[in-house]
Amino acid sequence: MEVDWNGHMVGRLPMSTSWADYAVSVPADVVRAGTNELVGQLNDAALAHLLASGELDNTAPLPYGDVPVRPG
Repeated sequence: MEVDWNGHMVGRLPMSTSWADYAVSVPADVVRAGTNELVGQLNDAALAHLLASGELDNTAPLPYGDVPVRPG
């Protein structure tokens, strides 16, 4: 999975075959006051697995759980 924060790629993570927690470090210079945009793009293999298992409906947005942001 590739993770973008406000249009800046901040991580490329291998995905688990089940739901899991992931963490990336976001450089301070790409964080804005107020609303920020977080985008996670699944690779084809991860997406295919989630669709085949029924864990993800291909018409629904990918669900995010809590997205805690902590100063580092």
